[in-house]
Amino acid sequence: MFNYQSISIARLLITITAVSLLISWSSTQGQETQDSTAAHIMGKKLEVYNYPLTQPVLKKIAVHTYPVAIGNDGKHRAWKALGGDSGGEPLADTTTKCDKDCVDISNVNYVMSESPCIWPYDPYYAVVGVCWNATNRGLYHTGKTVHKVKFYAVIESYFGTYGLDTNSTCFRKKCREGRRLYAWSKCMKSSQDNYPWQGRSLNWLMDKAGEVDPRVHLFERYFGKQAEQTLSASAANIRQAQYLTDLFDLNIEEKLGKDFSQGKRDQLQSIRMQMEETLKSLQAPEDNHDLYLEQMNKGINAALNQYAEILSDEEYFRFLNATKDEVFDIRIRQAAR
Repeated sequence: MFNYQSISIARLLITITAVSLLISWSSTQGQETQDSTAAHIMGKKLEVYNYPLTQPVLKKIAVHTYPVAIGNDGKHRAWKALGGDSGGEPLADTTTKCDKDCVDISNVNYVMSESPCIWPYDPYYAVVGVCWNATNRGLYHTGKTVHKVKFYAVIESYFGTYGLDTNSTCFRKKCREGRRLYAWSKCMKSSQDNYPWQGRSLNWLMDKAGEVDPRVHLFERYFGKQAEQTLSASAANIRQAQYLTDLFDLNIEEKLGKDFSQGKRDQLQSIRMQMEETLKSLQAPEDNHDLYLEQMNKGINAALNQYAEILSDEEYFRFLNATKDEVFDIRIRQAAR
């Protein structure tokens, strides 16, 4: 009898201890989840500001974009995006807003502030991408892009929506280096590992017609998780080339209409590919970033001049949100406000 009671009591004690440990573990797990979420600063608005930097006499224009968020606490936060973080006006089609919690400011801050997501101006500006590409990275989870900024289509036709990625073709050493250090897919993984997005779900947005920029859908089609299964046999450089072709077609259809002349469309694509080959093959010294930017500027404006010969004044303005006498300037050092 004594032995039976001892065994029963022992079993009871073991059971109580196990239950206590389980409750303690569950509480700890819940606390860790809460702490992880609590570590994120959440917000109720994210949008992009842009401002042109002009030289009136020469009609040269560099346009800078940067993201601005408003937290649940009402506090404003802004990120330089390789340039300035004050001034300008809100850019159309970039705003996400709600009562609270639709924007994960901590995630945006990581993308806009930390490697491998953001790159230093010197020597990687216009090598990995420009401020528009950096800003698009910060907007990714909201389904928005800065596609309405002046001259946008010509830059996106070379860098894509988010700048260099692992599939990007690089001839220059600095480009290969930038691709290795700051690839967009590398940024996405790192940001999700460190500050996984806690805001409104992009998967939810994808199901809402008109709420997600088609550029996000296009990127997912070529480089998202499903693409790795359906397009796994495609060589990386072939996939990237087709992506840039489709991306340029998207800009044409979006800004010039689906009924835009096929002949002119083919001419624009031909100019785009010529510009791509020119920019990839620039022979600027690796240690002279300013000379590289000068040569890139010439290559882009040469393409713009060719677009101007094919497009009417109205078509040109609709396509690039600029007039034919405005000269694009990729150099934005003076944008650091």
